[in-house]
Amino acid sequence: MRIGILTFHRSENYGSVLQAYSLCRALNKLNPENEIEIIDYSNEHQRELYSVFLRNNSPKNIAKNARSLLNISQLSKRSSGFDDFINLLPLSSEKFESDGELKNHKSEYDLVICGSDQIWNPQSVDFSLSFFGVDFSCRKVSYAPSIRNASKKDFSPYKEEIKKALSEFSHISLREKETIPVLQNYCDKEIKSVCDPTLLLSAEDFDLICSKNKPPKKDYIFYYSIDYNEESVEMVKHISASLKMPVYIIFSTNKTYSVYFKGFKLSADNAPGDFINLIKNASLVLSTSFHGVALSVIYRKNFFALRTRDYTDARINDLLEKIGLEGRYLDYYSYRDKDFNIPVVYSNSSIEALRNNSLNYLKECISDD
Repeated sequence: MRIGILTFHRSENYGSVLQAYSLCRALNKLNPENEIEIIDYSNEHQRELYSVFLRNNSPKNIAKNARSLLNISQLSKRSSGFDDFINLLPLSSEKFESDGELKNHKSEYDLVICGSDQIWNPQSVDFSLSFFGVDFSCRKVSYAPSIRNASKKDFSPYKEEIKKALSEFSHISLREKETIPVLQNYCDKEIKSVCDPTLLLSAEDFDLICSKNKPPKKDYIFYYSIDYNEESVEMVKHISASLKMPVYIIFSTNKTYSVYFKGFKLSADNAPGDFINLIKNASLVLSTSFHGVALSVIYRKNFFALRTRDYTDARINDLLEKIGLEGRYLDYYSYRDKDFNIPVVYSNSSIEALRNNSLNYLKECISDD
């Protein structure tokens, strides 16, 4: 079979590129004879979102560009690291930068898989109906796309288009079970909950792409966030002081600038493999990000997910509930009462059950032809 994957693979985001790698590797392990490739599509909004320099069309953007210019060496190194990683993925021979270009390739695949990542989240800046496979006439399935915390109201502008698109799917799954009722409004098929593609793999699979750069010599905390909000920073600083352990961070978004001078150590190496390396060798991982938590689970690390004052991440909450680790979601209102030395007690059977259930769904998607 020739299988094409529609996902966020060109996002300069560690979780995005690692889930793309994971789904390709999982599919290849299931059947090495199938031809797997990522449909190399990204839209204009996505390219702008991850551009080092923004359009000089506002005082705010001009100020951000000036800041980027001051940090151009590190930002260029990071961008180059992502490019190198993305170019190792099995990309389609043709690159698509608009929806119209995809329509010329309607029948190129036997199967198109939509997912994973937040490709079906209408709140995302780079949301597009193209990620529902509307341009392809072959059989279509979804594997673990996330709608994050989107509601029925967020989908209402695209209601009819999404109903039509989902009617053409033979199998539909989402990543978080509590979001299924939202999308169930738009289709009659059963929607299943499956795990993120990263959790289909083992630590050994990630060791293959882990950076060979030397990690910090002494015990350290790795703190990974996208927005570095004040409450999570406060929690991290308290835990660091309690454990008398330094905190390392990695550049994730422009929000990282806000913690440059908060006493954290910024990693000089910031390619996707370095992200894995920092998690693999950390004494403790603290994260507000789903994939920071997921990679911690894969490497069986001591970790805490950080829940801030007014926001519970449905993606993190769903994963921790499925593997019986709800207690590792640290709440802002009670974190000071925690003993941070208590190690994680993993239930390997729960993790394997989640993985096997998801692999069986993927096998069904492939073989039902």
